[in-house]
Amino acid sequence: MSAEHDRETDDDDAYRRDMAFLALDDHMADPGWHPALRNISTGMMFAAVLRTAEPEPAEYVTLPINDYGRGDEDRMLDLAVAKWNMKREAAQFRRLIFDEEELPSPIAELADQGDINITVVPRTHS
Repeated sequence: MSAEHDRETDDDDAYRRDMAFLALDDHMADPGWHPALRNISTGMMFAAVLRTAEPEPAEYVTLPINDYGRGDEDRMLDLAVAKWNMKREAAQFRRLIFDEEELPSPIAELADQGDINITVVPRTHS
């Protein structure tokens, strides 16, 4: 390899590094320049997403999640919480997406409360 090639590689590396670690005073580091995580739709993961036109304000409910001695039921609850929260765009109609037997008992009880926009927050020992 030539010295010219090494210099080009170094310049490319410096450019990538500068773009990855933006200076705090750089206009591109401003939050308005980048989308917030809350703007990412689950439509990229699912064939269709139910989205309400007028979502009710979210109510946050904590569910105890077992950290130790985890079995199949614990893993199924983790998965159900993740799926439930991923369907946040459906808001108060989220419960209509799931079959009754698909939801573990704690989440099924929340769904039985009716059309309420519930976000589940896992409560662990930590």
